[in-house]
Amino acid sequence: PDLPLPFQQFIESLLGLNALPFANASIARQTLLKIQLPEDIPQVVKPEGEAVVKPLKKRRPWLLIGGGLLGVILLATLIWWLNRRPRSEAPDRPVTCCIEQVNGFPKGEFVFTGEQEGIWTYIWQQANLIVKGETLAAILAERLNPEAVATAPTEPAVPVTTPTDEAPAADLNDELVEITEFLLDYRPQPSATAAIAQVQNHEAEFALSSLIDNLPADLWFSRVAYDGIAVYVAFSSASRDRNIPSQLNGRITLEQLRRLYTGEIVNWRELGGPDLPVKLYIPADEEAVQIFETRVLQDPEAIATFRRLATQRSRASAVSTEITRLSTFRTLNAVIQDFEERNVGAIAFGSLSRIFGQCSVYPLALQTGFNAPVAPLVQTNGLPISPATDLCNNKGSYRTNITAIRNGHYPLAYPITLIYPRDNRRAPIGEAFADVLRTDEGQLLLQRAGLVPLREIDPPAH
Repeated sequence: PDLPLPFQQFIESLLGLNALPFANASIARQTLLKIQLPEDIPQVVKPEGEAVVKPLKKRRPWLLIGGGLLGVILLATLIWWLNRRPRSEAPDRPVTCCIEQVNGFPKGEFVFTGEQEGIWTYIWQQANLIVKGETLAAILAERLNPEAVATAPTEPAVPVTTPTDEAPAADLNDELVEITEFLLDYRPQPSATAAIAQVQNHEAEFALSSLIDNLPADLWFSRVAYDGIAVYVAFSSASRDRNIPSQLNGRITLEQLRRLYTGEIVNWRELGGPDLPVKLYIPADEEAVQIFETRVLQDPEAIATFRRLATQRSRASAVSTEITRLSTFRTLNAVIQDFEERNVGAIAFGSLSRIFGQCSVYPLALQTGFNAPVAPLVQTNGLPISPATDLCNNKGSYRTNITAIRNGHYPLAYPITLIYPRDNRRAPIGEAFADVLRTDEGQLLLQRAGLVPLREIDPPAH
């Protein structure tokens, strides 16, 4: 018989076959102990007539059970030590408290990249996430060049180029200016695939991405934070009879998501929800879409159907199985407009760090198999949010479910990684910048920007 799904996921994480390998042996052991095997495990039945050998000595059952469990734990720990990280994950490096303690930054301007619509572009360029009027780019420019006069603009100058653009030839009469600081020039690409290719082709020093499966052998990746994909629907406490979150009990299974996004379900009644037609949205973020395909759709046929629905135009109909691709900001507006103005129940997904605080939509808890649903947001008392939680008027009463996203219990959690060359002939710019982001100071900045830090960090006392 097939292994139960929780045990399959445990083995995959143990062997580093998915994007969420265990961070340490303790977490692997705790996860194993929490797995509940089904009661209908087949029993071995001896053929009729076969003699039963009487044991020489009666054994205590608890000793056999305890010994077997201990053996499984020891075997799992051994496998974890042998496969403690994917082959492309960089070895751990010492972590310091402060950015100023990180060395290895030469003077000059260095290009790095990512996906244009990806979460890192938002975290790097969006003002007001950490400090009013400032971006993460500007804050780190000041921290990395403490002796220089801060001149970084609120919106960093990021040239929007394509991979084929060439810089204009320099005028011989131009005066050469000596760069006395460490400067980073972020040049995002149309896709994460193109961004990673730029690192390989020496066109960028490093890239920030979440797509680390099947990474080329000449690249390392280092985790710098975590995020998750939130699946959300319109939220309105005024329309109780049409309230999708309430009638779904605030949850949805991955199997139901697969059926929705392959066109099998066209009305929320089929899931026990209100009598509303379904409308499907996906983000412009390639990384989020690929993670959704891998974790939710899984099989090639479902992925092919999903991609076909995302590219074709449907016939004019009150019920549409067409999938609409929009930016997260436009999707949030479209979902609530569909509900309030068109009597349509839209569903969408996108990076949790972008969705957090948007109270016109409700992020559903996700359930895999017979496991308990896991909510992306929890109240300050640690309990998951529910459709009765006032997401608009009590924004300080809930937060990201940091524990579930960090340890991978949230089904659509994923790491944010820094990808850099596995080449000692190139300056270790990427390795050094990963060290910056992994410092206590860097982790606090990323947490304030909306990401989940790698570890618990106590904010500095004032």
